[in-house]
Amino acid sequence: MAPINRAIRIASTLTGVYYAYMVEYRAELLFWVLSGSLPLILMGVWTEAAAGGQFGLSALEFARYFIAVFFVRQFSVVWVIWEFEREVVAYLKRVAVKQTIRVDILATICTRMVNYLTINQIKPTKTQMDNIKEFVKIDFIPNDIRLTMAQDLVSSKNRYLKPIMADREIGKMLLARM
Repeated sequence: MAPINRAIRIASTLTGVYYAYMVEYRAELLFWVLSGSLPLILMGVWTEAAAGGQFGLSALEFARYFIAVFFVRQFSVVWVIWEFEREVVAYLKRVAVKQTIRVDILATICTRMVNYLTINQIKPTKTQMDNIKEFVKIDFIPNDIRLTMAQDLVSSKNRYLKPIMADREIGKMLLARM
């Protein structure tokens, strides 16, 4: 009976944690759902307009068009990761570095990255590891946040993150700014 109770407690805890995680991103999730269903929303608008006005297409033809657009959008999502990697630092700098550095934003982003890598036991590819190292080296991240992030990555149970501290530049940055 005890293993069943333990399993129920674990499942309950994980459910609560992931529910809290999803609630944290509720606005982002809402916008994502709305953007994905935008063709269906516009289909309703245009079919109503076609029913009451003079258009080249009937309401049924508008419905067919927007349903086709919806399915094409669902099956043709493209993630241009190299553009994302190139723009991360520029976007982060634009958001976090103003008249004063928004340490709260930087700390949150660093914590979330560390949590994602450690909790999910991510085994980074060479490119991903290089990107993580470059992220740790971003010059406008305060050194105390960088040190905490590096310590958390290295002390995690994810053994694949240990090589981060083998990078000489990161070690020099941490030692030089103490």
